[in-house]
Amino acid sequence: MANRYTLLNKKQETRLLKGCPVLIDAIGITKDEKTGQILAQVKLQNISPKSIIGCKIRIEAFQISKEPLEGVDSFSYLDMTVKQGEFFGSQTPINLPDNRTRQITVLVLEVVFEDLTIWKYETGEWEALPSRDKLFSNDDELLKEYTLEVGGNVWFEPEMWKGFFLCTCGTINLEGQTCYKCKRTYDALVSPLLNEEVLRENAKERQKEAQYKEGLRLKERGTEESVAKAKEIFASLTDYKDAEEQFYACQKKIEEIKAKEEADRLEREHQAEERRIKAAKKRRRTIAITTPILGGLAVIVILLITVIIPKQKLNKAVTLINSGDYEAAYILLDEIRNPSSIYNKAMALIDSENYETAYILLEEIGNNDAIASSKYDRAMALIDSGDYEAAYMLLDGLNYKDSADKLISIKQQHQMILLSKAQVGSYVYFGSYEQDNNESNGKEDIEWLVLAKEGEKILIVSKYALDCQPYDDYYEKVTWETCSLRAWLNETFLTEAFNPLEQSIIISSLITADKNPSYKTTAGNDTTDKVFLLSITEADKYFRSDDTRKCVPTNYAKAQGVKTSDGNNIDGRASCWWWLRSPGHDSRSAAGVNDDGSFGKYGYNVNYGLSSVRPALCIN
Repeated sequence: MANRYTLLNKKQETRLLKGCPVLIDAIGITKDEKTGQILAQVKLQNISPKSIIGCKIRIEAFQISKEPLEGVDSFSYLDMTVKQGEFFGSQTPINLPDNRTRQITVLVLEVVFEDLTIWKYETGEWEALPSRDKLFSNDDELLKEYTLEVGGNVWFEPEMWKGFFLCTCGTINLEGQTCYKCKRTYDALVSPLLNEEVLRENAKERQKEAQYKEGLRLKERGTEESVAKAKEIFASLTDYKDAEEQFYACQKKIEEIKAKEEADRLEREHQAEERRIKAAKKRRRTIAITTPILGGLAVIVILLITVIIPKQKLNKAVTLINSGDYEAAYILLDEIRNPSSIYNKAMALIDSENYETAYILLEEIGNNDAIASSKYDRAMALIDSGDYEAAYMLLDGLNYKDSADKLISIKQQHQMILLSKAQVGSYVYFGSYEQDNNESNGKEDIEWLVLAKEGEKILIVSKYALDCQPYDDYYEKVTWETCSLRAWLNETFLTEAFNPLEQSIIISSLITADKNPSYKTTAGNDTTDKVFLLSITEADKYFRSDDTRKCVPTNYAKAQGVKTSDGNNIDGRASCWWWLRSPGHDSRSAAGVNDDGSFGKYGYNVNYGLSSVRPALCIN
């Protein structure tokens, strides 16, 4: 029965008649392959504030060559209660009398309301809804200022058209009515547009206020770097509030920070010198009272080998020179210059696993190769014993033999150890992807935020927006199950970001078709994916505030086209919109997170090409 009905013609076009409380949203022609019957389906919408209990239409039929055929003079939809904004009719097939019909025209003849009043067609022509211009499509700041003036869901220029109020949120209303979806009037929406200069000035003031607050926040953080950034901000706002005073306050604070750092450095050096002198005095007392007791104490060994013994030899050499015994003096001086004895002591300490002291001695004589060799040997032994974390710490930054290759070979084991220790709210590294937009230096490790942990299973989402992709390649009805972004994540991204070993520990998870809590848009079916997007419900559960949901794109993602907003920053970096898998207000839109961290439940068109991707996955 699945192939019994064939769709012959479908037209998705909004048509309106001045004064008519019903609009035509779509029409379709279907053939019943079993009986040969041609059926019409009409999708209508009530835009009147009164509920509809009945509606009568007429259908005019045509051949494919547009030659008129017998149609349906009258068809009634009955036994229903359709509230304002609701659709009806699409689930009711209408038999057409001539099976040659391939095109139809629909006219609404009569509408019966719940209060038993009736609207009847008298005259007029049904017209297609004109294309609508996006409001401030090239000026994000003006759009943001206008949104602050009138409220959210601002998309199109509000206009009155042939008896209809076309709201900025995209809703079609009868003339003279308040928008039934966003509760705004035409006058309230148009009033701020009449004086664009005021809007522009308000936008500038708002930007200045946002910069001013950012400057105060950075100044309050108190680091030299943050205060320097705050100083730059206040320098650009010299005519705003007390920005000039804040500029000089930042300058003074930087000087105080530098002075404190210098004082702290001097104090540390002073304390270190006091400890060294105290240790040396203690050693001298110990030597005077007893035979030398080295006992593996690092400071005593170093003093003996690098200070006390060389000084004794030097004093003896001077005495020999004064007595004229130059040959014996030169032998002693040569012994002082010869580091072999220090080296031998260091090797003995390494054998006894007193590495810290041994490395200090080897640094004294400049034998860094011996240090590197020791660290390398220790790392190899740790690898053999399976202690990858300790081996990784020794090899990290070590430039000796094939240490770089060895580091890469155990990197994944080290990552697995860190992943197993990860806690909710912490960040971990897993996989790699181009991020700095410099492909010559290879891909960068991906940093992930741990959202949840259950046993050995953890849910993670990328810290940064990693790429720029549309939710779907085409502007059509789509769900997470059928969108191109799902295929891209589980094919292209999965293979580019993770090697086979990493892919093997990514769990194929059941991804529920979570609905949009603000709209009734269909969410499709559950799926099974390795890589996915969070839903509105999940993003609300794991991120407890707008600030924690804000996200910045990588340099690579920006180069691919991700649009950012300078009005919302994270540590001075502009944030961006990122997709969620939940549908938007209709099946041609998808929800996301706005650049300020709030939910964009109304959504963007699925083929919007400036939005970013923040992948999520589960690891075992």
